[in-house]
Amino acid sequence: MSDTAALDQKNEELNNTTNKEESSYASKVVTFVIQTLILCIFIIIYYTFSGALLYSCKLGQSNILPTDNKCEPYTDNKPTIQEKQINIFTDTFINPKNSMKLSFPHDKFNLSNKLLDMFRDYKNEPESNFLANYFISILESLIQFFYICMNFTLNMMNQLPEAIIVPSRFIAKAKTTALCP
Repeated sequence: MSDTAALDQKNEELNNTTNKEESSYASKVVTFVIQTLILCIFIIIYYTFSGALLYSCKLGQSNILPTDNKCEPYTDNKPTIQEKQINIFTDTFINPKNSMKLSFPHDKFNLSNKLLDMFRDYKNEPESNFLANYFISILESLIQFFYICMNFTLNMMNQLPEAIIVPSRFIAKAKTTALCP
């Protein structure tokens, strides 16, 4: 009788060990899948952010942001903004150096600003309230200050090499040019 009890106890120990191994293996697989998904999401967010940052730097260089309060959309005076061809993704690994060109057309769509246009239209109404005009002028000054700060910051960041803003494109380009004869 004691032999069967000892055998039963050994069988239970073996079953518990295999169940623990199976559960630990399953938990490791689940942990791996979750960590891989989090890493993929992080990579997508990183490259989306860096691409948007590069685009914003080029937007700041184009002088399309409304920073002058004496021109439209703050007043009815039309601004005189010349359209620029902006270099983006300069290939420094190839001689002669190539670059893609980017331009922001100065059309009604790109120069419109719904909030500032609404403020301007309200201020130009003959029946507009003086107190509302006062608060609108404060908001316009804050928006203008925000645009000036954003334009300054983006122009300063635009001085940095694009390889710092979007590093993967240049790393991949360097690897492909190193592999090609």
